[in-house]
Formats: sequence, C-alpha cells, structure tokens
Amino acid sequence: MKEKIINLPKLKVDQPDLKVITTTVTGNEPCLSLVEVHKNSPQGKGPFRYQILYVMRNDKPAEFSKKMGLASKYGGIRQFRVCGGVVDETTDKVYIEHTVDELIEMANQLRETPPFDLLDRFENRRVV
Repeated sequence: MKEKIINLPKLKVDQPDLKVITTTVTGNEPCLSLVEVHKNSPQGKGPFRYQILYVMRNDKPAEFSKKMGLASKYGGIRQFRVCGGVVDETTDKVYIEHTVDELIEMANQLRETPPFDLLDRFENRRVV
C-alpha cells in the first residue's frame, strides 16, 4: 500500500479541542489507529465494549465508533490500541501504513490471543 502523507494543522492555545466524528468508514481507507475499550454508553447502560477507528477526513483525524456489545461478554479480553500510522514530530507529517480492514484483522487476532502474565513466563526459571 502506498503511504499517505498528511500535514497536521497546529492548534492554537485558545482553540477548543474539537473532535471530528464520522458515521462511515470503508475497508480500504487509510487508518491512523484502532482502539477497543470498555466505557458506559451515552444512555447510561453498560459498560459496553467499543471499537474506535481514527481515519482522516479533510486532513483532520476523525473518529468512528462501533458498539460491540456488553463489556462482560469480553470478560478476560484486554483493552488495546493498534497503531496504523505514525507522526513525524519534526515535520508534523502523518505516515499512514495500514487500512481499516488491516487494523480490524489485527484487532481480531489480538482478541483471540489469550492474555499472559510475564511472571508466569519466568516461574520455572532459577535465578543464578
């Protein structure tokens, strides 16, 4: 996939931090990141698990949110973030390396991978 380079606008101190929201994304669209988190729904019911995708709209990051169901359904599955691009801090350019579909596939694999504890990995080792 050809990388997409975008210049992020500098925010002034007195500008409010407004979020751009989108209601649709496409699978082949460049994607900055995907996050799966547990939070309460706006109706106060929950907590629910949400999958949040960040894509670019008119050279600004936009958020797409999908409710995945009750958080209890995802009992032992950790919350996580998958990065699809990086920001060059010296030039403020965004390099997007992955698409929506690619990040969703990575998230599906992470959800299916059982969590592990580092202490379990070293439990049977002797310290010399």
